[in-house]
Amino acid sequence: MSLTSEEIHKQLSAVLDLRSIDFEATVLGAGSDDIEAGRSYLGRLAEGGWMVPSWPSEYGGRNADSKEVAQIAEALDDYEAVDLYPYGVGLSLVGPVLLECGTSEQRTRWLRSIADGSEIWCQMFSEPNAGSDLANAGMRA
Repeated sequence: MSLTSEEIHKQLSAVLDLRSIDFEATVLGAGSDDIEAGRSYLGRLAEGGWMVPSWPSEYGGRNADSKEVAQIAEALDDYEAVDLYPYGVGLSLVGPVLLECGTSEQRTRWLRSIADGSEIWCQMFSEPNAGSDLANAGMRA
């Protein structure tokens, strides 16, 4: 059963501060490399499954339907937040793929730690002829 917007705000207020007019969000890479702020933020949201509400509760979500997911996203805009860029690959790419294609063991091992920020995932690309493609390395004598 979906919560009302009022119930969502009440529960979020227990773990987050409302966004004030003078609130300035941190942006990583602009002189700040504090990943602990993101980890703390995700940790506060983890118990209620607020960051990944559509995920199953056993993996850090709250089994929310699409209506409740939208209500939660809208409500989160009312609260102070931090730059979650370092956590984006895990939350937006790896987590959904594990939910769709992962084994039960993989989901159990990784999803909760992605949701609470205790694990950070990254994605690396190799670009042929762009300086990052080790397989394309060559040597001449």
